[in-house]
Amino acid sequence: MKKKTFFAVGTLIIIITGGFFYFTRSAKTEYQWRTRPIERGDLNIVVNATGTMMPDTTVNVGTQVSGTISRIYADYNSNVKKGQLLAVLDTTSLYQSVQQAQAEVRSAHAQVIQAQLTFQRIKKLYARQLSSEADYDQDSVAYVVAQNSLHSAETQLQRARINLGYATIRAPIDGVILSRDVDVGQTVAASFNTPQLFSIATDLHSMQISASIDEADIGQIKLGQNVSFTVDAFPDQKFTGRVAQIRLQPITTSDVVTYTVIIEVQNPDLKLMPGMTANLTINIQQEKNVLKVPALALVYTPPREYLAEMMKNRSYSTGTHRTFSEANGNVSEASTRPAFLSEQGTPKPGSIKRIWVKRNNRIVPVRVTVGISDGSYTVVTGDVKQGDEVVIGASITGGNATTRSPFGRR
Repeated sequence: MKKKTFFAVGTLIIIITGGFFYFTRSAKTEYQWRTRPIERGDLNIVVNATGTMMPDTTVNVGTQVSGTISRIYADYNSNVKKGQLLAVLDTTSLYQSVQQAQAEVRSAHAQVIQAQLTFQRIKKLYARQLSSEADYDQDSVAYVVAQNSLHSAETQLQRARINLGYATIRAPIDGVILSRDVDVGQTVAASFNTPQLFSIATDLHSMQISASIDEADIGQIKLGQNVSFTVDAFPDQKFTGRVAQIRLQPITTSDVVTYTVIIEVQNPDLKLMPGMTANLTINIQQEKNVLKVPALALVYTPPREYLAEMMKNRSYSTGTHRTFSEANGNVSEASTRPAFLSEQGTPKPGSIKRIWVKRNNRIVPVRVTVGISDGSYTVVTGDVKQGDEVVIGASITGGNATTRSPFGRR
């Protein structure tokens, strides 16, 4: 009795297992295509970068003489005109230098008069042969030396007056004060370098952005290209500019080579301030009202099993043939292959590629001519239209399809 029961149970298990494998193997493979519609619109190729907002011109105002700041007539954000008084240094020592130089000029002038009289006297005596030639030469040279001393004293006086003028600091350009680096009573020393007192920027209604462009992108940057950008202070507002200069000097930082690009910007509302960080989008190329497909559609190829099934059920008059073999579960191919199975690579404008379009619950290969690409979408022309569903991926169910563990490596 026990043997019969054991035999019946074993037979039942075999039948169930065999049926499971039979129905599993005979289940038809189904493909779920992931598609995206072909869109019509504009496509832009851009280069993204960051830059720093700067005035068109910035002048650092300093002093050529040492001294103590006596008075200041301008402060931060002050609008100034060219020649306007900004600050005055204490002129006590400088004025004394002028007085001393004037005294030296008067002394030198007196010496010239004395040397002139002596020379005139010796000249008369020499003409009457009452004086030696040596005395004549000596007084002549003394007269010339006195004249040179007078010229030197006058030069010293002029220099002292110029230094006195340097004690009055005036604006060299029209603009606005960006920084004031001194206070009243502060001593500035101009012995080795020129100390900075003020920084003046030209009219901030017109500014510029200094952007660093990677060497891989600099070849696409051209003068006059339009630029849009945002700043953190106004994240919801977009500003515009124009490429005005591409500087040839390379800048190498950590083995990365960049080039400086200057972008002109209008600032009528004075919202943009010097030093702001600009997030730039430089428009390289633009196509309007074109058909564009996801870039993934140009590199997608259906599963080999699906291609093999297509070749069995349908003949393609492409002038070439491909044979498939199910041996060992691999697909073999002849030396020639249909155009829709051509090698896929990075699409270049003007090249011919194929995409898979879903039509009548099936997908078919369509050859298209590739245009420009922004990395996400690519312009195409060919036997496609707006709204066509292009395949970018698929999932397989049934047949020999297997379900992968969510913890397995993909």
